[in-house]
Amino acid sequence: MRRRGQPPFSKPLRNPSQISPDGKRYNIKGRQVKYMFWKFDISMSIFTGPRLFDIQFKGQRIAYEISIQELTSFYSGYKPMEHYFNFFDVRLLLGLQSKYLEPGVDCPIDATYIGSYFVDRGSDIPIYNARSFCVLELNTAMPLRRHHSESSHRFYEGMVSVVLTVQTIITAGNYDYIMDYMFYQTGGIEVKQPKLLLISNNDIKDRFGNTPGYRILNTGLTHNIRPPGTGNELGISWSNYQVAITKRKESEPVSSSIYQHTNPEQPIVRFQDFIDDDENIVDQDIVAWITMGFYHIPTKEDLPMTHTPGTVQSFVLLPFNYFDENPAMSSRNAIRIDPIDVKGETKSVKVERYGVRKANACSCIPPKNYNDMVIMDDPCLVVQCL
Repeated sequence: MRRRGQPPFSKPLRNPSQISPDGKRYNIKGRQVKYMFWKFDISMSIFTGPRLFDIQFKGQRIAYEISIQELTSFYSGYKPMEHYFNFFDVRLLLGLQSKYLEPGVDCPIDATYIGSYFVDRGSDIPIYNARSFCVLELNTAMPLRRHHSESSHRFYEGMVSVVLTVQTIITAGNYDYIMDYMFYQTGGIEVKQPKLLLISNNDIKDRFGNTPGYRILNTGLTHNIRPPGTGNELGISWSNYQVAITKRKESEPVSSSIYQHTNPEQPIVRFQDFIDDDENIVDQDIVAWITMGFYHIPTKEDLPMTHTPGTVQSFVLLPFNYFDENPAMSSRNAIRIDPIDVKGETKSVKVERYGVRKANACSCIPPKNYNDMVIMDDPCLVVQCL
């Protein structure tokens, strides 16, 4: 895959870059990440890849764990080989496949990288992937909130949406799974890889009589076209449910297995059994099993490599009567503009930035070939060293 064809610009021009003019606003200590009102721990499972633990917002635990259970791709075709191409990618040890992230392409140039250690079979020497994760603040170029009033209350108030993002990329064979975990200042979490579901606590009421909870919004809806209970479908019976809620049990820790591919018609883990026991989930610790996917119909534009637009899947955890108001209202990164009227005539405006300096040109951009020098000095970051 080398560049070819007529370039759009005759002169080489660099892409726009994202920088943090006042330095990093998040803190990473060991495996714990703190950002504004968020706090959570991250790890990379050798089997199933990225996992987030003890996700808290304003001191309240939102989720015990957010993690992947399985990545599958089922092919179809009139030839026998394509007809039986069914891949259960956990067998590849997904954590080992998250090896490298390129600054300026996979992650912004000012991102922070976190590595992962593994002990693989047949070796006493730990494997170290130096760039398993990147952590960054992402300016989405979209308002988190805004309003421009031309009525009796003339003003403008707005705030750009900046989210903390934890990203990792797993390369399983010829597939690159780009995974983003995005933490919004509103208390929302988005996992990119709609069904709407509400989880609430009936024992707690707010001052308005509402039960606080969180919504699950799944935008990665795909209907499984394989008949339930037939063939290899038994090994991925979780794919019949866009969102399934079960009681949390020690006997049901995962929905798949690294051995699932060996005999999917008699799977090690039969997810359908989690549903068939029909247990009460009210006032219980629960697990939300979320399935995301899409249909891939091959086209010529897939050559030489499939593109990402239109293939992004995500689910979002959103507070539902959880706070008295939008938690992001306390942020200083907003702007308020009010008119200054003198004798019934508007003379100017007052711009309130709440003590945050206006963005200016910054010279803190790393040299354009900085990462080139890093990987030249340590080529094992990007290629398998001999």
